[in-house]
Amino acid sequence: MAQHDFVIANASGSAVRSDLNSCLQAILTNSSGSSAPSTTAAYMFWADSNTGTLKLRNSADNAWVELLQLDGTLTMEDGAVGTPGLAFRGDLDTGLWSSAADTLNISTGGAERAEFASDGLKITGKLNFSAEGASNGIELGIGADLKLYHTGSHSFIENGTGALVLKGDDVNVQNSSGEKLAYFHGDIAELWYNNSKIVETQSNGLKITGNSYGIEFKATSANNSNFIRFSDHDQDDVGRIQYEHSTNEFLFLTAAAAWRARLGSTYFKPESDAAFDLGTSSQRFRDQWVSSQLFIQATSDLVNEGALTADSAGNTVCFRATGAAGHNPLMLWNNTTSGTRNQIQFGDGSSYGSRGEITTNGSNVTYGGTSDYRLKQDDVLITDGITKVKALKPKRFKWKDNLSIGICDGFFAHEIQEVAPTSGATIGTKDAVDSDGNPVYQSVDQAKLVPLLTAAIQEAVSKIEALETKVAALEAA
Repeated sequence: MAQHDFVIANASGSAVRSDLNSCLQAILTNSSGSSAPSTTAAYMFWADSNTGTLKLRNSADNAWVELLQLDGTLTMEDGAVGTPGLAFRGDLDTGLWSSAADTLNISTGGAERAEFASDGLKITGKLNFSAEGASNGIELGIGADLKLYHTGSHSFIENGTGALVLKGDDVNVQNSSGEKLAYFHGDIAELWYNNSKIVETQSNGLKITGNSYGIEFKATSANNSNFIRFSDHDQDDVGRIQYEHSTNEFLFLTAAAAWRARLGSTYFKPESDAAFDLGTSSQRFRDQWVSSQLFIQATSDLVNEGALTADSAGNTVCFRATGAAGHNPLMLWNNTTSGTRNQIQFGDGSSYGSRGEITTNGSNVTYGGTSDYRLKQDDVLITDGITKVKALKPKRFKWKDNLSIGICDGFFAHEIQEVAPTSGATIGTKDAVDSDGNPVYQSVDQAKLVPLLTAAIQEAVSKIEALETKVAALEAA
């Protein structure tokens, strides 16, 4: 090992020769030594025996650049993303460098593209494979159990062992236009079509949303039947809804492959005259739809156990005829052929009590309200009939909302209420409105004025008879 200042001083012959030998030895050994030479120059070599490294003085003559290990190992500077430690002469910002210990980085154009570290490989930018097919993609696993590749027409993910698991709090599957196809978030799974959510899993089952239809079941051939099958936790196929192509019917099965009902284009009927309970055993469908008629058979004639019962906290039943004026919203038919035939009965109370009825006798209609003496008390005769009748104001008028029917005769409800409040002929209050300010109109049952008119006539008859008696006496005199 030798180092020299590379300056030959003036001296005697032997001294100069010794100085020259020392200089040549320093050149021969690349100024080897455990410490840096005291005299340096740009681009000179130094074999650092302390670190075992061959170094080169930089162009500014202010630092050493490591070239390789003295044992032959090639080394380079760590470099940086824009100045790699190993670069190309014509492209100095492309090459290899190291960002940290045990890390190898690759840069192109001054930008990092890949990093090899102890925990694996990280790639920044695209990873392109020029060849296509199953043997030219990405293979993962010791036995290449997971493969990703493209065939030129389609892309594939192949999993050869175990399950293919997609794991994440939010998984969003989109098409090439960025439209959502499937979305998974926590316990919720969704399917989307045309930017609209169609299917969603919920804690209580499956929610399906559609503009025209939710689920379509389609058979593979014209002779096949489609069905929805139901099962519970410990038994399969406990019920079905099935479409039968050959008969164009829907069939309903409850258990043990027993069909209970058929739904056709114009009818719904039980299978083999089976009965269907609608709440209790006394309320059952017994027949089928025939010629637009619904037949219902009751097993009891008790009130509230009739063939058809409707129960509602609001308006219960509304019948509407949308055809010609002669079409009846409601037709009642008692097929008894003699005697008084009940058509409608009215009742109220928490327990049913009859308050009147509409009956027929084969010739005409009778409207009857309850009037049994056993239901009444504190009865007295009306003695002011004429006074009340004289106070009534029968009028002629036109209905505002139906002027086409012309002039009508009748009363104003509030005027009857003022004159004969005990008659019960009026319903409601004058100028009443509901909670929204809409009018609540009064109504009149003119038949309830009959007792008052009868009393007035009786009073008039009594007066007429008294006058006749007086006239007869005068004429006799």
